[in-house]
Amino acid sequence: MAAYTGVVAVAVQNVAPALAGVLNLRLGWNAREIGAFASADSLGIFLGGLLAAALMLRLSFRTLTAGGMAVLAVANLISVLDPSPPELIAIRLIGGVGGGVALAISFSVFAASRPERAIATWSVGQLAFGLLGITATPVLVDVFSWRAPFLCLCALTLGAFPLLHRLPGAALSGGSSTPTTESGPLEWTAVIAVLGVGLFFFGQGCLWPYLELIGLRSGIAQKSVELSLSL
Repeated sequence: MAAYTGVVAVAVQNVAPALAGVLNLRLGWNAREIGAFASADSLGIFLGGLLAAALMLRLSFRTLTAGGMAVLAVANLISVLDPSPPELIAIRLIGGVGGGVALAISFSVFAASRPERAIATWSVGQLAFGLLGITATPVLVDVFSWRAPFLCLCALTLGAFPLLHRLPGAALSGGSSTPTTESGPLEWTAVIAVLGVGLFFFGQGCLWPYLELIGLRSGIAQKSVELSLSL
């Protein structure tokens, strides 16, 4: 369950190059707008991680994940309404916050039981989703429309809700489902971990979304670019 939500939480990042091509070729976005789109999602994930770190001592993992997935699902759904670039960028920032909350909870669950196996499962899921997502996105756009990838992302996000009962129903510091009212300051190790995750996605967002555009503008065929990115 935690591996699934962890993969879905950063799905936009995984297929960012394909989405960049869609935004550029289908909606006429320029490189600056595409960069802002990816950066907004990365910033949202970072802020969502900080928010989760502050709230996981008071709210259950189940509640936080449900809230994060709900925000992300709404953001994915609203994205199909053809908003202007500034509006869609703002929507992706908000959606990123929801994804960041869910991602932080996923890693907290990983740490609580068999972390090596859980992180390995999540890593395989990330790679598999990137492979399938980058390959499928152009096909979905050609067969249906540019809205299809966002609808698929919304459906994948909603798929987390039937699985929420598998998450712990208690807050991090308690053994019951009642939210705790007392909490100590966050430890520096937790803060550093959250910062590390945020910096990783920030660095990824600086180059990863542009790879398809770089390939296309270098004269490489779109299918060849997509195959290279998938590999």
